Amino acid sequence: KPMYLYTNTFTSPTPSGGTDMKDYYLASVFSHIHLQTQGDLALFGLHTTNTFYRDFLSKYGITVHTWKHGIYKNFANQFTHSRYNQAHADNVSNILRGIQQHILKGMYEARYEKLKDYEPSSFWRMVHHAGALPANMAQKIGFVDYLPPLN
Repeated sequence: KPMYLYTNTFTSPTPSGGTDMKDYYLASVFSHIHLQTQGDLALFGLHTTNTFYRDFLSKYGITVHTWKHGIYKNFANQFTHSRYNQAHADNVSNILRGIQQHILKGMYEARYEKLKDYEPSSFWRMVHHAGALPANMAQKIGFVDYLPPLN
């Protein structure tokens, strides 16, 4: 059975002020995607934020003592550091990279009939460097099926 989706835009704001691709990831399973002609498709990938409390706690004289085994055990870092250390940043990046590859593969497979002319790895590199795509470009590539006219 055909499923239709209509949206004004695919640019969900994130808490940090950017945009992510979760809306389009969900939309990609629809057989027909309609995007308003003045809309955008932003596929900037995943991001994460982490709140570090060390400076806040030290302002009130609180010191956190932790014990951890191994450099990639990062939970305690939010209490003992003011920013990401290299091991913590590597760990988070690797986790996000794996999730993002899964999401991109899912979108590509769901939209395969429209995107099959593109080789997946170079295609996602091109999309990543393009930034937000205007509606007409998103349709030309195959992310969107129809651009309904404005009334």
